[in-house]
Formats: sequence, structure tokens, C-alpha cells
Amino acid sequence: MKQRKSRIALLTNLKMTFRLRLILPVVSIGLLVYFFLYFNVGTPKIAKAGTESLSSGSYIINMGVSPQTYNNGLKPYGMVYDLMVNYKVPVKWIIDPTKSKDGTDFIYSGTSYKGGPFIIPAEYINSTITGRISYWASQGVSGLYTTTAISVPVYATLTNFPRIIIDTVSKNENIITNYFGNALIPSSAYTKGSPSFLTLCHDLWINPHGDPNWTTHGYLYDLVTVAKSFVWIQCHAVSVTEGIANSSSPFQKLNFLTTNGLKCYSNSKCGSGVTETHTGNSSAPYTLFYPTDPVMQFIGTMDGACSGGSEKWFQPQSTGSWRSTTKRLVTTATGTSPNEGVLMVYGPAYGDTTNGYVMYEGGHNIDGNGTTAEKVSAQRAFFNFVLLAGTKKQLAIDNVVTPSTIYSQESKAVSLSVSGGTPGYTFTWSCSLGGTFTNNRNASTTFRAPTVNVTTSGVITCTVVDNCSRQNFISRPITIYSTLPISLKSFYGKFKEDKVELNWIVASEVNNDYFSLERSFDGVNYTEIGRVAGSKNSVTDKRYDFIDYSPGDNKNYYRLKQTDFDGNSKTFDPIFIKGYSFGNKKSKTVYLPNPFTDKFDIDYYSDISTTIDFTLMDRSGNIVRKQSIVCKQGLNNFQFNDLTDLSQGIYYAVFNRNEEREIIRLLKY
Repeated sequence: MKQRKSRIALLTNLKMTFRLRLILPVVSIGLLVYFFLYFNVGTPKIAKAGTESLSSGSYIINMGVSPQTYNNGLKPYGMVYDLMVNYKVPVKWIIDPTKSKDGTDFIYSGTSYKGGPFIIPAEYINSTITGRISYWASQGVSGLYTTTAISVPVYATLTNFPRIIIDTVSKNENIITNYFGNALIPSSAYTKGSPSFLTLCHDLWINPHGDPNWTTHGYLYDLVTVAKSFVWIQCHAVSVTEGIANSSSPFQKLNFLTTNGLKCYSNSKCGSGVTETHTGNSSAPYTLFYPTDPVMQFIGTMDGACSGGSEKWFQPQSTGSWRSTTKRLVTTATGTSPNEGVLMVYGPAYGDTTNGYVMYEGGHNIDGNGTTAEKVSAQRAFFNFVLLAGTKKQLAIDNVVTPSTIYSQESKAVSLSVSGGTPGYTFTWSCSLGGTFTNNRNASTTFRAPTVNVTTSGVITCTVVDNCSRQNFISRPITIYSTLPISLKSFYGKFKEDKVELNWIVASEVNNDYFSLERSFDGVNYTEIGRVAGSKNSVTDKRYDFIDYSPGDNKNYYRLKQTDFDGNSKTFDPIFIKGYSFGNKKSKTVYLPNPFTDKFDIDYYSDISTTIDFTLMDRSGNIVRKQSIVCKQGLNNFQFNDLTDLSQGIYYAVFNRNEEREIIRLLKY
């Protein structure tokens, strides 16, 4: 009890654990609904990327080496774990959606890669990752670096390892820990305990053996239906589990994958609702189905690994069947669909695809029977299910904004959004090349690039942790250019009759080919309206001009884009010019200059005499200047001086005229 309380204390914001064995059906349903709504748990969809082009220098982990050994077949899972968890490197899982069993996923340099290979994209390989790749190669993992770009069918981008708990009630947890040891996945990747420890913070329950009952294992009902988490079971714990029912609420059973339970492995061992048994040994031939399913990504057969123990195969009772959503991955010669015998099977609990998934494998110890290759295959299926749990239970990171290019000492916004898991979330932004973040603990912040002397490539990473300590991350490539192509002092514009004159001043230029002028009427969609040649290289102020002869009567946004001779470009913040038609005149608001340093002017043409309320706010909404301005009919000019006390950054000018309200984004250097 003391141990259990200590675990609960670690789960911030969780009010209760999974002791919901639901004695009263009406109350039970209410609690289930409460848990579902309050914790907002679900089964996120796997982010399938489709066909992707991966750059030269990527590293292919070959999962189709023959013969299969622990070194070339299991240790790659340890390598994937190491890269994801310890180094925040996303790994591509490659599966051809049209292949046959042991068919080719892709071909590179004359080699057919099979069995669901993994690829580390080149953008994330630095000297540290190269060292890790060398380490895993020394452990027997087979792979190579590409020397050309490749196009491959990506099933999923792996970034998360599930939170695992291994059953200790049967006292056979060493069976499972040996699987992890074979793959060199550390013991820190899982915990051990009884089902009474289960909470919303667990993603995968693993039961190696034993004789579960409702008192000890009824918690699994809530695990798959409320937490939407995964379950993996082997040996005779499978038929016993499928026969478990809650005596207080008989409609609650643990027949996850069948409609009426499985035939028992032995007489009277699987509960009163199970009246049939099956023979001890399964019958050949064995047939393998679903060659493109992620769980089936292994080479060859696995039946020999299931040949030991008290339950080597499974079959539904004749009064029921496998659920229609249950995938019978490896079948025996006994029975026909939907009641065929199986060695390996999985699917969503109770046939509901929103529930957690459950998988069964035959045999007491798939590490202890059969030939080495078959043991590798059986354990690979297990680890594939683990990866599947990781992809479906991961925090969903969306709306990611990071710059792909930036200049030395330049600042750009970065942001993302998160859903799933158990709120709240903590964020940690970092860049492999250094630099700073305005606040690296916020979902949205600003990255300032470090000083670099040569163009350098690296990654920006944000690690997200939920209230259950689940982790997921995004990593995005970034290139930092050593020298700013231009030093822009100002960019501004104003109406002159029916035209807009645009002016900008550049203090210095390096390798500058030309400027592009872009215009938008909605602030979102921009169109190039002209180009002005640059001065190539210059260290003195240069003034440039451009006239837009076709501005809009209402809103006009203008952007300046600079392009180097090598094709690199940089787009600067837009300016805004607003006009209203009054006969042959235009009223307009023009901020000069934008960006500004210590002062700026506002030119405003009004059709009437009125009072304008002006407010200048910083990015957080704090008011830094506020005043009322008397505006005459015609052209008005207002000057705002002595702004040196304002720090560099983004400001918003709010211009209120009668019922009109205009907000302009300004940048202070």
C-alpha cells in the first residue's frame, strides 16, 4: 500500500487511479463518461507520411538481413529507442503498403530492403549521432549511409516510446525483461507492478503468464476502454483472461478479441463461462496474413517460437468467434474463419476502434523455444506492437512553425500546439547550434540565432511533456547563414495621388542580386509586383524606390524580399497602407518608417474633422504610449518622438476613429 501511494503521489492532477471495477452498472457508466470527458483521453491517429524523399547521407537500418539474429533483428529496436528517447531524433519506419510477406519495401543501390526497415534522416545526423550509429553497428546492427536521395514509403515517423508496465502478479516478469535485454533496451524503459497500479498514465500493459481473475486484473477493463491503452498477453494467461467476467456486473468481461471467450488451455481453468478446451499442440500448416501490417514486419516464420508452455495457440469457443476487427496474423490448420486457431492475433478491444488495442502470442516464452530466427521473428512482432502503442498513444504535436533558414543573430518566431495525453504540458525548446529563445518554456516563443562565421546546419527541437511524464518531440532542420545579405534600415511607403511610393534604405549589402516587391490586399496572399536590382556588395547607405501604380482603395500590404546571387532569399516584415475613396481623394494611414528606431510619423488623410485615439502596445498587450489626437479635415501628420526607451521588438499601433479601429504591426530596431 505504501508503494502504491507513492506512485499516486507522482501523478499530478490525477484525482483517482484505476480502481473502477464498477460494482454498480449505472454508477459505472457515469464514472466512465466522467473520466473520458475530464481527461480528454483518446487514441490519436498515426501520423502516416506517405512517400517521402530523404536526403543523401541518411542512414538505413536493414531489417531484412538473413539469417535473422538478435544482433541484426532485435538490437535495431534498442537503437531506435536510444535515438528517440536519448537524442530526440525522429526515425522513419518504412513499409511498402502493397508488398507480400517478406516482400521488398524499397530498393537502394541494388539492395532490396525488407521487413520494415528504419531510416535516420540525414538532417538529424551530426557528429554525436554518427557516434551512436557507430556504437550500434559495433553491436551487430546492419546498415549504411546513402550517397544519393531516396524516395521511400514512410508508414510513420517514430518519436515516442510508450509508458510500459509489466505484470508482477504471476512472478514471471523476467520473461519479458529478457526480450528488452535482447534488444538492449534499458530497464528504465518500463516499470513493473500489479494491475492495481494502473492509471491513465500507462500506455501499455504486458502480461507474460499467470492465472488472472477479476479481482486482480479487472483493472484492464478500464485501461482499454477509458485510458484507451494497449495490452499484450502470452501463454495461458490469454485464454484465462478472455474468460474473466465481473460477477457483480456480468456484462463486463475481458473477452477483448472474441465474442464469447476462447477455448481453455485445460479443463476448468478459465472460469464458469468457458466450457470448451483445445489440444495442447497446434496443427500445421501455419499461414501468415496482413504482410503490410506494422506488427507483421519480421522476416520468415515465428511458429517454432510458440512451441513451448501451457498454451501454444488460441481458438474461440464454438458458441462465439473472433471479432470482425480482430486480425488473425498467424493461423493454424484448425478451424475456419471466424473461428480459426491462431498463434498470433491483435485488434481493438471489444471491436471498438476507439479503444486500446490488445495482442496475444502463443507460447510460454518466445525467447526460449524454436530456432533463433523464429525467436527473433516472434520478439520482433512484440516490439512492433510496442512501437504501434507508442505511435497511437503519443502526444499530438501540430501547427509547428520553425524557420528552415535564418541569418546569424537574426530572430524568428517558433511555435506549436499540443493535444492528447494528460494536460498540462511543459515545453523545452533548444537548438543544436546554440542561440537563445525569448522563453524556451512556452509553446510559442522567438528564436535568436547564434553568431556563426560560416553557414551551418543543425536542428531546432521542442520536447513536450504532459502531466503523466509522457514525452514527445519535434525536430526540424535549420540552416544559419553566416552573414546578413542586407542590413535594412527602413522600409516605408505613402500615397501620392493615386499611386503608392515605396522607399527603403539599406546600410550594407553582401552578394545582393535584387529586391522583389510583393503586395497583398488581405495580409495573407502576396503577389510580386516588381523587382529592383541590388548593389551586389556595399557598405554605405543605399536608397531604393518603387512606385505601385495600381494600389487598392482599401487595404494594401507591402513586403520587401531580397534574393542573393546564390538563390537564397529573405522576406522582411510587411508594411500596411490603408486608403478610402472620397471622390477623387484617398484618405490613408501611413506609418513612416516601419521598422523604426527612435521615432516614427503618421500621415493620415481624413474626410472630416474628428478626434483619433492612438495607443501603442507591446507584444504582450501592455500599453506603452496613449494619447488623443485632434484631426482636421484633409492631410494630418503626427510625430511620435523619444521612443529610445522602448526595447527592440514588435509593437502594435491601435488607431481608433469613430467606430473604425485599425491595428498596425510595427517593428523597432
